[in-house]
Amino acid sequence: MKSFNFSFDAAAASIMEALETCDEVSARASMLIVITIQQYLDSATASGVNRIQASCEAIGQAVRDAFVDYIAMGQIESKTVTEYAQGAQRAFFFDCPWTPGIKNDADKKLPWSKKVGKAGTKSGKVSTTDTAALILTIRKGIEQAMILNLLECKGGLIDLAIEIDPEFKV
Repeated sequence: MKSFNFSFDAAAASIMEALETCDEVSARASMLIVITIQQYLDSATASGVNRIQASCEAIGQAVRDAFVDYIAMGQIESKTVTEYAQGAQRAFFFDCPWTPGIKNDADKKLPWSKKVGKAGTKSGKVSTTDTAALILTIRKGIEQAMILNLLECKGGLIDLAIEIDPEFKV
């Protein structure tokens, strides 16, 4: 068997240099993604876009639409774009910075999400109730309207609660 008498050290150093360059470029790309998505959300805020479901869904769709051609060319995964869009919706709705991990933040689930809490999004069956329970339900609706910035809805719920219970206080 023949043996060679040369080192791979120079080749290994060249490979490591290429990997370090990839890491640097990846870090710059990650930073650019964060900055760009945050600038987009900041422009929506500056434009006075309301933090409601329709606006959040429009933001998510705009992010998805912007990447359609890149997905088709295989330059980015559809799942990655979906994660960007979902994160953008959450960051906008909760008025917080966009991060790649916001899509996994349980505290930042959108109220209309299909995966809200263990009970889901549907209300359970009501078989018995009383006025106090109804007022508690209306109070919860008021809180939800406040979160969604639906001021007219909030006012209507308060009026309804006062009609049911004249002693109602917000």
